Amino acid sequence: QGQTNKEEKEEEEKEKKEESLLETEDAELQTEEETSLSRSTCSEQPGELLAYEETAEKDGDLYDGLAQFRKYWKKGIRVKIMWGAQYISFKSSVNPFVDRTLDENGQKDDNRLFELSDFETNDKDLKNWTDTGGGAYLCLANLRAKETAWAIIPKDNNEWAAGCHGGNWEGRGAYYS
Repeated sequence: QGQTNKEEKEEEEKEKKEESLLETEDAELQTEEETSLSRSTCSEQPGELLAYEETAEKDGDLYDGLAQFRKYWKKGIRVKIMWGAQYISFKSSVNPFVDRTLDENGQKDDNRLFELSDFETNDKDLKNWTDTGGGAYLCLANLRAKETAWAIIPKDNNEWAAGCHGGNWEGRGAYYS
């Protein structure tokens, strides 16, 4: 009985969050549409939709992937990921809001890769890596990868031993665990 009540309460809280997000989505945006995934406290800016917020330096709630945001994606929407004062923003020609599904590990094709366009970041290292690497991917790691769930990586990445990177944190990119 206690477990059922706890589950019902969690479900109610989840529904309230989703309703709040839908209300925010319906708000009139003054500039280009944008969905933001934030890893720290952030306020809405004109033209920006805060879709999710969590504390940095803590295992995240998005470990299974990004499917909970699938209903917010539209062709041409700009996605923004924030942590502290840093950000990454991009567009994708297909909906990148999916969960991790593949169960093989060690090869590029064992992960779900989404080619990104209009890629921007204020992280100097990531900008350099993606500029010199021919662009960026959003990589959703396979289910066997344990260190990271998804990442923004340069297209010339060749470290695949542990999902979107090599073992022992080899590789370059912005990783989410």
